Amino acid sequence: MAKLAKSRYLLGLRVASCLGSSFSLNTFQRAVDMKGVNLDDFVQFVEGNGFIQRVNQSTMHWAHDAVQQAAYKTISSSKVESLHLLIGGRLLVRTPKEDIDECVFDIVEQMNKGFNLIKTPEQKFDGAQLNLHAGQKAMSSLSFHSAAKYFICGIKILGDEFWGDNYDLMLSLHQKALEALFAIGDCESMDTIAANILANATCFEDEVNAHLYQMRHLSSIGRSNEVIRKCKDLLRRLGEPLPTEICKNVIIEEFVATKAKLKAFTEEELLTLPDMTDKNKLATMLFLSYTVNAAIVCQPSLIPLLTFRGMNLTLDHGVSSLSASCIATYGCWLVNQQISDFQEGYRIGQVATKLMNRRGGENKPRVFSSVYGLINVWRQPFQACLDKLLEGYELGMRQGDIDNAFGSLAMYGHMTTCCGSPLQDIVENYRLYCKNAIMFKESVFAHSLVGHLQVALSLTGSSEDAYQTYFKVTKKDSEHICIQQSFESDREGYKNHFRLIPFRNKLVLFLMDGPDKEIKEWYELGEKLDRTSTQVLFPRRIFGFLIDGMIGLSFARKYTDEREMWEEVGNNMISKFQRWVESSEWNFANKLYLLLAERYFLQGDQENAFEHYDKAIKSACDHRFFHEEGLANVAAAKCCIHFGKTKEALEYYHKAKDCYTRWGATALVRIIDERCCNLTNNASM
Repeated sequence: MAKLAKSRYLLGLRVASCLGSSFSLNTFQRAVDMKGVNLDDFVQFVEGNGFIQRVNQSTMHWAHDAVQQAAYKTISSSKVESLHLLIGGRLLVRTPKEDIDECVFDIVEQMNKGFNLIKTPEQKFDGAQLNLHAGQKAMSSLSFHSAAKYFICGIKILGDEFWGDNYDLMLSLHQKALEALFAIGDCESMDTIAANILANATCFEDEVNAHLYQMRHLSSIGRSNEVIRKCKDLLRRLGEPLPTEICKNVIIEEFVATKAKLKAFTEEELLTLPDMTDKNKLATMLFLSYTVNAAIVCQPSLIPLLTFRGMNLTLDHGVSSLSASCIATYGCWLVNQQISDFQEGYRIGQVATKLMNRRGGENKPRVFSSVYGLINVWRQPFQACLDKLLEGYELGMRQGDIDNAFGSLAMYGHMTTCCGSPLQDIVENYRLYCKNAIMFKESVFAHSLVGHLQVALSLTGSSEDAYQTYFKVTKKDSEHICIQQSFESDREGYKNHFRLIPFRNKLVLFLMDGPDKEIKEWYELGEKLDRTSTQVLFPRRIFGFLIDGMIGLSFARKYTDEREMWEEVGNNMISKFQRWVESSEWNFANKLYLLLAERYFLQGDQENAFEHYDKAIKSACDHRFFHEEGLANVAAAKCCIHFGKTKEALEYYHKAKDCYTRWGATALVRIIDERCCNLTNNASM
């Protein structure tokens, strides 16, 4: 390159080096101004010297990065920015208007490298406008990192002093930057952008998105109480205040009113409601909807009111982009523990799905979380919901709807527990999910996902501490910190993932025949935390109720002085499954049979006990709950041992081993092998 210092082709090489590793001849021709040099001669020269290669008739590619860098270094450092700006200006001026959209990335990439040299207000406006155009185009192709870069550069070109002269453009750049930055998990920059909007907005309508993304960020990092406080303040400003005291009578009153209003609409009338146009009502819908997630974590009593208000806004003022998810949330309320109207809840869930589809799939991750994670499980097989929840996650990640994507993934995690999905698949997939949650700073979901991974690792026999891997703190220390924080909070201030800790620990300990004392401690802690929990029946709670019933009836046999207390625990769980099996035999029959078998065992009724163990085993097998088939076989084996049926116990254990092998629960297989060995040795003595 040094030999080309006086070459008439040097300027062309410099311009080409600014265009990147590959560039079109059209772009190069518009960017360069080589007086007296023919384009064909230049191409022949660079090809002949091996600098640049022709890919096809219209595209050139540098032979090597080092060659491109050598050409770039021939540009004086004091001239680099001005050359890029010059190239950008030439591309803008020389590109036909009808081709600007196609070439906008090339134009802004050059102009942005020299934006510090843009001086006049008119040039700054044009540069910012081009960055807005480029960012919107990048957003449409889901290139959120590039979009964020363009929006922020547009803001820098204008500078804060231009809020007064170019308010609409500055607001648009800031609003779009919020969306892109949230999608890539750059919450620090997002907070700065939101603060700029709130400091310069001229009306409340222009503040809405800034408040919304602040709330979504706070929720993602576990500061749910702040979300609630912010929501209440915003709703008050919008003339939609929530009651100061939320008691049972207030909830019942609003539920009855909402139910009566909804009854006046046919399904077709719901699906053809007009669009909501009132800007204050649209803002209210946003705040109500995005506060539900925070309420689940720290103030469950608020969920029904948020839901009913959203339903009434839709029925009274028309459909917004969040109406389908609001209707789905109402369906979740109908299937909760207090109402248990599974038929109506399922119908409402179907309405929500149809409305979502009619509106082009708006908020699909959010709708799918409710419909396939909480509603359809009462009418359809658990397994039928898995793919939809994973679809919600993948779609949300592609669209930049990050918090709702992980919400769908959290439901997927609960469902894999209920379905008994292969543990090795869970370990492999959840390593990626955990990394993604941490990368996008979704700390609440990250803790939940790492907890799911830890359960799978423990059951496969791995000694890995997932908490140490991802959080650099041991599982024991992490759980101690979380639980300590939960009891230092106010009455409803427990974080949702704190409640999962007792569930996971008692599950693993019970399956692995851990010490009764530890199982009891985790059970009691879980009960204490659950007194403040939402009545929404998450899938993991359903499986947890089965484990609680097993623990209760098992402890009633072992600890006669506490029999009445533990037997009541078992009977309460049996009552739940007796009610639920009427809604879905597929999902609940095997669980009910198993708990009934355990109760017959407690009562000393061998005949009925073994009849129901066998029914539980067959039902679990028929409905593909292999982990619960294994659990039922182990329970039957223990019953056999109690009644001196060693041969039958070994047969049940061998069947359980086969089930746990298919599940991938190597740790449980080892335990069964040890039991069988002990049984065989004792029988031969």
